[in-house]
Amino acid sequence: MGNVKAPLPFPVIDISPFTNNGTAPHRERCAKEIASACIDHGFFYVVGHGIPASIIDPVLGLARCFFLESTDDDKETITRKNPGDGNGDGARGYQRIGDNVTGGRRDWHEAVDFYAEVPDTSGPPYELLKGPNLWPRHPPELRKTLEEYIGLVKDVGQAIVKAMGVALELGDDEDIFVSNTFNSFWVMRMIGYPGLDRDDVDGFSCGEHSDYGCITLLLADSTKGALQVQTKSGDWVDANPLEGASLSTSAT
Repeated sequence: MGNVKAPLPFPVIDISPFTNNGTAPHRERCAKEIASACIDHGFFYVVGHGIPASIIDPVLGLARCFFLESTDDDKETITRKNPGDGNGDGARGYQRIGDNVTGGRRDWHEAVDFYAEVPDTSGPPYELLKGPNLWPRHPPELRKTLEEYIGLVKDVGQAIVKAMGVALELGDDEDIFVSNTFNSFWVMRMIGYPGLDRDDVDGFSCGEHSDYGCITLLLADSTKGALQVQTKSGDWVDANPLEGASLSTSAT
């Protein structure tokens, strides 16, 4: 019995009926699965999303390369700055370890935040959230890879909100979520998590929180025990990476 695997704590949902023009019955079944997952868990694993490993693997590898190999000067060049300070808009750019605060405590991670580009700006100086994305210069291929990945992830998000409209049986209005999120002001966070084996760290890379927006799509590496999700009963359950499920989703 030692080889028997424990059941997964969250559903695994194949969304290919919405990413690959599935039949009406398949789409309805998928939509019901997503609705149930959102109601019962608020989190589920996504397969059938259509993003190939040839994109996902470089995204993870290049992100790791940035955090582990970039010089302090590389990171300082794109550090997030206040509105009006050079190219700063108060949101985009690199955050040092401890810059991000959750629940009154400084988080033990570093990150680069990217947002949907604002087409018409009057800067510099820039107003809050209205500046350009600050792209790392190392590794040089990171920007092209991330921009391609972002485009694909936006398609996955559109498929999921389409399924939500179908699940609610909105009939002629089933695309209401699609039409209202098609040009959404998305945010993508590239996050690096150093080890927690220091005396001055309290054991959390990021504190308890809920996400903002409509849905969150997560791409994780193979590290186990890195993410926990709170259940309805109040218990915290590991949401470990699942091979073949390159994305996981939390509905907010």
